[in-house]
Amino acid sequence: MRALRTLLSAPVSLSRMAARAQLITSDDVGSDCPRIAAPALIVTGDGALDHVVPVDGASEYVRLIPNARAVVLERTGHLGSITRPDAFAVLVRDFVDGTRHAAA
Repeated sequence: MRALRTLLSAPVSLSRMAARAQLITSDDVGSDCPRIAAPALIVTGDGALDHVVPVDGASEYVRLIPNARAVVLERTGHLGSITRPDAFAVLVRDFVDGTRHAAA
């Protein structure tokens, strides 16, 4: 319900969304990925439910970013952090905790 209230109270700009999508697809980030030194968690939704970004593309980030880890947030599509916030928080918490223990 909170997400719905936020959606209704925050105007959506289709032109800004389109401009952002064009920017994302026109930028080649592949050359920057190997320079990432921080732990990286690549979270995707279920491939059958994510109709915004191809989930298979995430595997490329896992390949390009040193020590990146990939997880799938089941039973959701592209907006898993909104549609399944508790499950998303658990994934992030577990990743952060695991990263802390590995660094110690």
